[in-house]
Amino acid sequence: MDSRRVHRVGTSSLAITLPSKWVHEVGIEPGDSLVVIREGERSLVIFPSPGDRSMGSQTLIEVSPTLTAAALERLLIGAYVDGFESIVVRGHERLTTDLLSSLRKAVSRLTGMAMVESGDDQVVVRVLLDPERCPLRDLLQQMLGLTEVTVGKVPSLIDKRDSQVAREVLALGEHLDQLYYLMVRLLLMAMADRGLATRLGVAFPQQIIGFRLIAKALEEIGDSLETVARMVLVTEGMEWGIQGTVMKPLLGFCERINGHLRKGVSAFLELSRADAEEVLAGIQEMESEKVHFVEQVLLHAPTPRSASVLTVSAMALRDVCRFGRVIGEIALNNSLRSPVPP
Repeated sequence: MDSRRVHRVGTSSLAITLPSKWVHEVGIEPGDSLVVIREGERSLVIFPSPGDRSMGSQTLIEVSPTLTAAALERLLIGAYVDGFESIVVRGHERLTTDLLSSLRKAVSRLTGMAMVESGDDQVVVRVLLDPERCPLRDLLQQMLGLTEVTVGKVPSLIDKRDSQVAREVLALGEHLDQLYYLMVRLLLMAMADRGLATRLGVAFPQQIIGFRLIAKALEEIGDSLETVARMVLVTEGMEWGIQGTVMKPLLGFCERINGHLRKGVSAFLELSRADAEEVLAGIQEMESEKVHFVEQVLLHAPTPRSASVLTVSAMALRDVCRFGRVIGEIALNNSLRSPVPP
């Protein structure tokens, strides 16, 4: 803790000095503007005015001869979520066709990113996106909507073994990833700029963690269900022999879990303790049922091939329940910060 003495300035103003270490780290110069926000009864939050800071942050990714295309894609995504607006990819020699192809693929997966310069040994990409046009609440609702559609396709995916539905699930997973990367980028920017956080709809700092965890849970649900879609594509044209008796409870399970996911996200956004507790109770009830456990689901599998399909599906749906519970817990924790009625 750093204690500062208050000094009188003029006849009616009071002032304190700023910690020199903070001034150096943030880059405050004489004449800069600072934003002062009152928080709570006795606290003030001070941070540099965004208008005094250049938004054109840039980073360099150096491509070594041993760097793989997959590693380059991960580095680009990392620079994107870290909030850089300009990313230079530079090679020690001519960039290979595989690296350029991977780079273009990664750029296409990142919202607002565009390749603005391309040469033999250097590529420059920029993020042409106004963060204030992406309220976090709307973004989370979009992720929820995609997740609900994905969960809703699972019974048809297993019953009809439709490769087109499987590809739709994979495409939905890609879109969820895209929104998740954007969400993380905005949240990290909001952590560094309290003014931006307020404009994006963050009610209190701890809510940033909640947004990220719920977004991650939704993205992980998409990843889990993508495994079912891949199983469908791998076994395309094969006879599974799954009995129809498993389909009705599976449909009911997916409808119920979607209801809990919807209520959990709403409870987080609306600070509803009652809804969060209802979600946790509902998820606990579903997890205690035996219909979605592997050993029970396998009773409906007359062949080894159908047993494999149902095992993967059952494990994926257990993951959906688990991440639904995470969302409920975050919503409950978030609700505890809601104002207590007089």
